Amino acid sequence: MTISTKDIANALSVSERQVLRRAAEEGWKYLKAGKAKVWDVSSLAPDVQVALAPKLRIESTSVPATAPDAIHRSSEKAREQGRLRLALLALYDGSGLRAADFIASYNSGALNPTLRQKLGEVSLATFYRWDAKRRTSGTSGVIPRWGETKKATKLTDIEQQILEKFYLSPERRTIQHCYQLLKLNLPSTTATYQTCRRYLQSLPKPLVAYHRLGQSKFEALYQPFIDRDPSIFLPMQQVVSDHHRFDLLVTKDGRIFRPWITAWQDYRSGKILGWAPSVYPSSLTILQAFYMMVIRYGLPEMCHMDNGKDYRCKVLMGASLKVSTINADGVSDEDLLHLQGTFQMLGVNTTYARAYHGQSKGRMERTFGTFAEYIAKDSGYYIGSNTVSRPEDVTLYYRAINKKAKKQVLLSWDEFCTKLDAFIEFWNANWHGEGKGMNGQTPDEVFALHAPEPRKADAKTLALALTRPEVRKVTRNGVSVMGVQYWAPELLEYSGQEVVVRIPIVKPDTALVQTIQGQTICTAWADYFMATGDVAVDNEKVNAARKSNLELVRHRSERLKQTSGLKTFLDLPAPQRQELPDLSALPLAAGAEPVRQREQKPSLRSPLDI
Repeated sequence: MTISTKDIANALSVSERQVLRRAAEEGWKYLKAGKAKVWDVSSLAPDVQVALAPKLRIESTSVPATAPDAIHRSSEKAREQGRLRLALLALYDGSGLRAADFIASYNSGALNPTLRQKLGEVSLATFYRWDAKRRTSGTSGVIPRWGETKKATKLTDIEQQILEKFYLSPERRTIQHCYQLLKLNLPSTTATYQTCRRYLQSLPKPLVAYHRLGQSKFEALYQPFIDRDPSIFLPMQQVVSDHHRFDLLVTKDGRIFRPWITAWQDYRSGKILGWAPSVYPSSLTILQAFYMMVIRYGLPEMCHMDNGKDYRCKVLMGASLKVSTINADGVSDEDLLHLQGTFQMLGVNTTYARAYHGQSKGRMERTFGTFAEYIAKDSGYYIGSNTVSRPEDVTLYYRAINKKAKKQVLLSWDEFCTKLDAFIEFWNANWHGEGKGMNGQTPDEVFALHAPEPRKADAKTLALALTRPEVRKVTRNGVSVMGVQYWAPELLEYSGQEVVVRIPIVKPDTALVQTIQGQTICTAWADYFMATGDVAVDNEKVNAARKSNLELVRHRSERLKQTSGLKTFLDLPAPQRQELPDLSALPLAAGAEPVRQREQKPSLRSPLDI
């Protein structure tokens, strides 16, 4: 179907020049009609087609359902019935009887009792109809048309585009909403709601999920992923880590909350190697669980971790930053300092799971699902993960939180940690797995059967790796990290300079202080000068520190005594003086005679001088 430029201009209420300009920009298809152009309607933009709809009378057309013949579009039962009818007609052709006599003999069971039993009684009018259809339509004419749709409604391209525009959007409009918008934008449409519904439901499900549910949901539901086989690994060859929040309530220090767990799991056996419960997870809980794993089972070869920012922090992965330094010549300079992370110090490789793609660490996700079922639901304080699974009496807990009910008995933090430790040990030793590579064995059994010799970590290297590095400037009270002051007498020499402070996760009451170049300066104590309430003790600590500082200064001052007798500028020898001639005895040159001073007249006085 084509239309002229003038008709398009009239429909859009614009000039023909504007139509031609837009056609060139959007690449409309056209045909030559003499010197003029006529445009292919299907190539026009949707808004142009909508504007032209009244003129073109765009309507939904009904076309017969496309099928090569009735045999292929019929059901198996209908085809069987057609074969029986054809057998009856073939029996009639070879009988030599009149139609009426043949039908009477057939219905009595005298001709073919078996066919009579399967096909049933047939009237003479029905027999004539079957015979007529066989003569006009052939074999397919006698096949029943049970369940066939005689006509299928087809939407036009513009109707399909409008429906897709509103349906494939993040607003997730209902089909009824999209149908009403179609009628609003295309008043001439004759499409029914059922036709629009069938069309929208026939769209590819991945396409619908991408536009209505979002890219992350599309990735999770329809994008392929690597089907990994744990049996190709050995224990400790790859470990997986993630956080999980329990759907239960515990209380700690008067606060009611849902606790978290950070865990490290062996990918081959599924055994939980290290874990750390917390109020809220962080890089510190990751290190605590990692330390527990390394102490008990050694170092892993590969760490596969969640893609969260706490797993990408500088404590674990290291960082590079610019710092101010003083070189050997005493000149200030700026250097690039690289702080090694825990995994780099210990020689452990790392990989990250794709964001919102839990299949890459599916074994851990399933383990956390087991924990959610057997820990949270058996605790007696389960609150559900959503409004559907939430118990009806969960409001009692929230009333307790708001102090509107007398029920205040909740699981304490210490009780939760004890029960969690006991369940994990039980799960490792008694939970028989049926997944890949488990063969009905427990995680402990699979780990013990296939585990190689553990890769132990050097104690000093491990202690240094399990620290949080910070760059700080030394002040009179040492260095301050997150509100905690660390002091040692050796820091006096580095006052005003930047140093690296490494705070251990095992004993955070001390910190290792290093130079920017990596040399160890000292071990500093946390909050050394924090007031204890005992004035005598506080004064004793401060006086001891001051005395230590004075001793360091005096020790460095001993070299001054070895340099006595040095000269200053005031000790320079005086130069010899020369006698100057008496100028009064020498004759004066012409014009050099002294000038006589005039006599001064008395100045006038005013009344103010009295």
